[in-house]
Amino acid sequence: MKAITHNILICNIKKCEESKKNYPFIIIANKVENKPSEFNIDLTKKIYESLDKEGLNQFCKDLNLVKYDFTKIDDKIKQEKEFWEYVHKIIDETLIIEGKLKCPNCQREFPITNGIADMVLRDDEM
Repeated sequence: MKAITHNILICNIKKCEESKKNYPFIIIANKVENKPSEFNIDLTKKIYESLDKEGLNQFCKDLNLVKYDFTKIDDKIKQEKEFWEYVHKIIDETLIIEGKLKCPNCQREFPITNGIADMVLRDDEM
């Protein structure tokens, strides 16, 4: 599972949807891999601009990859190639293979297996 996926997932358990405290998931990673890919600065910028920065911070915090606070990035930092290379590493090369996503509200855990989060709810959670 990549940062982009983590960035859009919410807990859909009924009580969590109503609370609006169902995002971002806490990541409990058991296996993380780095899959190198070609760096495309323009694509990285477009993807970055569409991401929720709090969710991106959570992803980095939980994987011990914090280098920036994405909620406080100014135009000066955005001029640095090093910043965009780091963003590329986070959003395109970092992959959670095994672990869990934990809802910050209800504490329900959803398994991540072979890079795929299983978000299926039980009948009593709908």
